[in-house]
Amino acid sequence: MMQHVTRQPRKIITSKLFDIIVKSVYRKTWFFLFCYCVL
Repeated sequence: MMQHVTRQPRKIITSKLFDIIVKSVYRKTWFFLFCYCVL
């Protein structure tokens, strides 16, 4: 039970990091597409 509790925060941090990375990549690709359409 203790192991599960100590392992949980790491999983949450990893998922948050992954979410941030995905959002940043999505924004960059959207920005590049927008620039490509405008130019």
